[in-house]
Amino acid sequence: LLMADDFMGNIFFEISLDIIDVNKIIFNYFNNDCGSVVFFVGKVRNYNDNNKVVGINYDMYDDFMLITLFNICSYYNILKNCRIYVSHFKGYLKIGEISIIIVVESCNRKESFVICNMILEDIKNKLPIWKYEYYINEYACWISER
Repeated sequence: LLMADDFMGNIFFEISLDIIDVNKIIFNYFNNDCGSVVFFVGKVRNYNDNNKVVGINYDMYDDFMLITLFNICSYYNILKNCRIYVSHFKGYLKIGEISIIIVVESCNRKESFVICNMILEDIKNKLPIWKYEYYINEYACWISER
């Protein structure tokens, strides 16, 4: 588990080597200061490009990932004064397991939704996350979203 947390507990981000536990995140990182908490949960789907998927392996350059996550989370925290939690899994996951979770807590629900989506788009566009997908027919390959 590689993680960081800064700005008096307002941002937390990690590369998780363990299965991401949504309940743990809710109980350990959020409080009653704000009325809006928005979650995005990304999980491994069972089909991609008409191929039946059985699992996927996520890999990344850890140091670059953590620096970039820090920059992304810090930017939105300063811009909108919100609490942010981001966890991205590294390693092999089966169908239905969580690959990423983004949580934004603020006093405004519309703002929370917008920020959550902007963080997701920044992660997808700024971070090289390599994915090796495994299929039911025992074929496997690297995939790209770009």
